[in-house]
Amino acid sequence: MITYLAGLELRSRLRARGLMTLGILLVALLGLSTWIGVQRVQTFEAERAAASAADRRIWVEQGADNPHTAAHFSRYAFKPVPMLGLFDPGALDTAGVAVWMEGHYQDPAQYRRIEDAPLGLRVAQFSPAWVLALLGSLAIVVALHSIIAGEREDGTLRQVLATGLDPRRFAAGKIVAALVCAGALLAVGLVVTVGVASATRFTAEPDIFPRAVLLVSAYALFFIAVAAVTTGVSALSSSRRVALGALVGLWAATIVVGPYVAAQIALKLHPDVDGPATYQRILEASNGFFRDKAARDEALKLALARYGVQRKADLPLRYDGYELQYSEEIAHPKFEQIYGEVHAVHDAQERVLLTASALLPGLSIGSLSSALAGTDRRHHLRFTAAAEAHRRKIVKMLNDDLAFSDLGRKGAYTADRTLWEQIPDFAMAPPRLDWGESRCGPLFAVLAAQVMLSLLFAFWAIQRAARKVSQ
Repeated sequence: MITYLAGLELRSRLRARGLMTLGILLVALLGLSTWIGVQRVQTFEAERAAASAADRRIWVEQGADNPHTAAHFSRYAFKPVPMLGLFDPGALDTAGVAVWMEGHYQDPAQYRRIEDAPLGLRVAQFSPAWVLALLGSLAIVVALHSIIAGEREDGTLRQVLATGLDPRRFAAGKIVAALVCAGALLAVGLVVTVGVASATRFTAEPDIFPRAVLLVSAYALFFIAVAAVTTGVSALSSSRRVALGALVGLWAATIVVGPYVAAQIALKLHPDVDGPATYQRILEASNGFFRDKAARDEALKLALARYGVQRKADLPLRYDGYELQYSEEIAHPKFEQIYGEVHAVHDAQERVLLTASALLPGLSIGSLSSALAGTDRRHHLRFTAAAEAHRRKIVKMLNDDLAFSDLGRKGAYTADRTLWEQIPDFAMAPPRLDWGESRCGPLFAVLAAQVMLSLLFAFWAIQRAARKVSQ
C-alpha cells in the first residue's frame, strides 16, 4: 500500500508541466555552473603552472648575488587547486593563491581572485554546490508544497481517508514520495555534474572517491531534510497558497538570510583582528632582533661558546650568515603566536556558525560541502603552513651557504646559479581529508539530527492532518 501511494503521488508530480519546466531549468543551470566550475579550475591550474615556471626561471637566472639578498628577492609558493573545486569553490576566490616566501617575514597569502571580479559578481559564486543548495532546495519546496495541502484544498484528502486507509500508511506513502522526488533531483544533478566534468581531463587527488561519496551523502541528507519539512508544512497548511507562502518564507530564512545573519553575529561576538596592528607585530617580530643590541650580543656569545673561540674573527664561519639564521629561528615562535591568535579568532567564529547550523540547514550544508571539496579555510591553512615550512627551508639553505661556503674567498661573498638551482621548488598536492581537523563529523551529526527531526515532524504533521479531516 505504501508503495502504491508513493507511486500515485509521483505520477501526479510528473504530470505537472510547471514542475517539468522547473526541472529542465535546474538541469540547465547545473550544466552551466559545472562548465563554469571546470573553467575556473582549469584557469587556476594553467595560471599556477605558468607562474611556477616563471618564478623558477626568474630565480635561477637572477645572476650572482649575496645569498641574503636572494632571500629577500625570494620565491613564491602557489596554491594547488583540488578537482572538486569545480563543484564547490569555497574559499578559492577569497583566500589568496600565492605566498611570498621572503627572508625574515612570514607573509600571508595574497592575490585573491575576487579582487579582480566585477563588483556585481562578488555576491555569490555560481557553482553546482550553490545551485543544488539554493535552487535545488527551492525546487523541492515548489514541487512538494501541495503534496498534502493540495488534497486538503480539493477535498480529496477526506475521500481517501474515508476508505479506511490507515493514517500511518498514508503518511509513510507521502513521505516516501517526497524522498523519491528529492533523490531524483540529486541523481539528476550528479549525472549532469559528472557528465560535464568528465568531458575534461583532470589529475584527481588520491582521496577524491571518498570525498565524492561523502559529498553525495551530505547533499542526500540535506535534500531529505528539506523534503520532509516541506511535506510536514504542507500537511499543516489549509491551502496550496498558504503552504507555498510559508515554505518560501522558511526557505529564505534558513537557506538564504539565516547564514548571512549568523555570519554577522559571529563577527560581532568575535571581531576580526586589526589588520594594520597585526602587520606591525609581524614587522616587529621580523626586525626586532637587529634593533636589540642586547639580543645581538647574546647571539654572539652563544656562537663563541658553541665553537669554543674567544673572538668573532676566529669563528669558523661568516658570522653574518650565522646571525641571520639565528634571527630567523627566534622569530619563528613569534610568527606562530601572531598567526595563532588570528586563527583562534576564526576558529571561534566557526564555532558560532557550527552552533547556528543546528537551525540553519543552508549553513550546515555549505560548510560541509566546502570542507569535503577541499576548498574551505582549514584546507587553505594547510597550504599556508606548507608554504611557511618551505620558506624556512629555503632561507636556512641560503643562510648556511652564506655562513659556510668558500670561506677562503677574499672580499664580499656572492653565490651563483649553482646555488639557485639547488633551491627546491614548492610542491604540494591538495591535502587529504582530515576527518577531525575538518569538523566534518560534527557537521554530519547536525545534518543527521535535522533529518531525524524533520522526518518525525513530517510523520506527525500528516497524521495530525488525517485525524482533523476524519473528525
